[in-house]
Amino acid sequence: MIRALVRAVRAFAVSMPLVTTAALAGTPSVYQPLDLGWEWTYSNGKAETTISIERSRTILGVPTTTRRLSTPTETAQTYWTTDGEGDLYLHGSENLTSAFFAAYDPPLLWLDLPLSAGKTWTRTVGVCGAGESPPCPFSATYMFTIVAQTTVTVAAGTFDAFQLQVESLPPVPARAFDGTLHRASVGGGVLQVEEWVSAGTGIVQYRHIPTGTIFELTAFTGPTPTRETTWSRIKASFGR
Repeated sequence: MIRALVRAVRAFAVSMPLVTTAALAGTPSVYQPLDLGWEWTYSNGKAETTISIERSRTILGVPTTTRRLSTPTETAQTYWTTDGEGDLYLHGSENLTSAFFAAYDPPLLWLDLPLSAGKTWTRTVGVCGAGESPPCPFSATYMFTIVAQTTVTVAAGTFDAFQLQVESLPPVPARAFDGTLHRASVGGGVLQVEEWVSAGTGIVQYRHIPTGTIFELTAFTGPTPTRETTWSRIKASFGR
């Protein structure tokens, strides 16, 4: 009887839908979905960029969700979690094409909910390279501003959105960023980017401030569906 119970419990565990990395990290982010299977395509009229949610990776001991950015010339990844309030944190940046890597301690608060026009926050984080651990040898400071609450019309549709501006404050270590956030690096480590984030969809438009280049959302797909499982189905399959 005990063996039969063990088999049933194991069967139930195996047959349950997979828990997403976003759920493991905390309350899902309203403005940046982190469930596996999400994918967004952007265009500036000349080139396309694709952002997708990938498997978990541990950064400085913390399991994070991977957001992969792919362009015709390079591939980069950023690593994210959320907390119990749905705030979004950036734990690291990596350029797979140039072999760049940076981890942030503490993680950088990217979205401080609730969002409202005019809200600002500033954070200083340590910057660790590959193989390094805290205390990190460098630090960097970033200022976040919700410029406006607006409506954005792009190829993928019309969205209510918040316009987020992110800027690095001097001095900036050259190793802080390397094009891993929407090709946002200029002059080594300098971050100047704007994102228009919409609840339930994520980034619907972004702008590289120094060049003025704007990428608009052209298409997106939601998370990978999982099959619902019931105890009756499990007993029918394994309860012999």
